[in-house]
Amino acid sequence: MSGWQRTQPDVTRGGDVGGDIQVSAGWDARWQRRLADGTTALVTRTFYAATDDPFADRPRASYLECQTECLVCGDLRDPGGTEKWADYTYTRVPGASGRPDAAEARRAAQAAQAPTDREWSAKAPSWART
Repeated sequence: MSGWQRTQPDVTRGGDVGGDIQVSAGWDARWQRRLADGTTALVTRTFYAATDDPFADRPRASYLECQTECLVCGDLRDPGGTEKWADYTYTRVPGASGRPDAAEARRAAQAAQAPTDREWSAKAPSWART
């Protein structure tokens, strides 16, 4: 069994993480796990509609993207202020509609899969592996 616990609420309004290509509100799903040294590992998956043409006069959503942030922090009340390490990956979400929107991004966040220990260990520095 994985030690990853989904934080509450299950889904929250995400930030502007997709830069120029993000064309809808983002929605987050987050998991946490305590590491052996007392720090906390966080994995946040933010879903949002994205465009292939961010510089068009009126960019249209053409796919759903997920930013996965892996972070180690010293205090869960202030993850960014106590950040010890972070890394990001961006992936297109397979099976999304041809014109995704914020509602589809929210549904994707609700259905998001928990991180696995293997996923974390592949990204995290050696001192933060589970």
